[in-house]
Amino acid sequence: MLPKKSLHHVGITLATPEEMAREVELAIRERRAASSLAAINVHTFIEAQRSPRYRDALNDASIGWIDGVPIRWLVHAGGFPPPPRIHGADLFLLLLERLKDARHLFYGSTPETLRLLEQRLNERLPGIRTVGFISPPFRKEASRESPDLLDQLNATGADVIWVALGAPKQELWAMLNRKGLRIPVIACVGAAFEIHAGRYSRAPLWLQRLGLEWLWRMLQNPARLWRRYFSTNGAFLALLLRTALFGAGKTSGSEPQNPRSPHARSGFGGPDA
Repeated sequence: MLPKKSLHHVGITLATPEEMAREVELAIRERRAASSLAAINVHTFIEAQRSPRYRDALNDASIGWIDGVPIRWLVHAGGFPPPPRIHGADLFLLLLERLKDARHLFYGSTPETLRLLEQRLNERLPGIRTVGFISPPFRKEASRESPDLLDQLNATGADVIWVALGAPKQELWAMLNRKGLRIPVIACVGAAFEIHAGRYSRAPLWLQRLGLEWLWRMLQNPARLWRRYFSTNGAFLALLLRTALFGAGKTSGSEPQNPRSPHARSGFGGPDA
């Protein structure tokens, strides 16, 4: 079981990328009940402060990994030793490379992005076992899928379903549909499809180290992203400063503060809730 610490009611997995990869491998080998992975970054963390329902979705994930450098700062300010940060696109590639025998199902994004992604993955990872690329109809909010669609997803025999619906929709989708899926790993990876399809680029390393990858991404799609980042970044900086000055107080602990999600407290691949 990978440890989680709760900061401001959000459970954060304090594990290295290598430890997370081993846990995912074990979940697939043992055919455990479906469990999800979710990225904890400034956007998702602040959305979880504003929306109890979304906070439940993040805490329902068995692994909530540190996706952004500023979250490492927050973990440190909260009094915990922060593990390395790994961007969702890097975790995506790490797990694809490690899970050579696993069957991968890709769910989300547009048909064109999926076509480019399939082409690039076959070039980069010859022999990768893909069992489907599905671009679902656009919906503004996540919803519980029909039994027919869940049967269709389960029938692929996938070991991992990679979900790229964007936050907060993808984490809510995972929480709503996890119990109907017989796929051990539900990995919510946001923009990873678009990045590995070549539609967007990663920030230079010096920007990543400064915690400014969000700025690089916003400059590539300002019309869609400027409002998100200016809404969440200020709120996060205020929360970070308060945590650094006064600590996280009663919001820190060994478990996420979400009594309705015992699954989140069981560790990756724990018993189905």
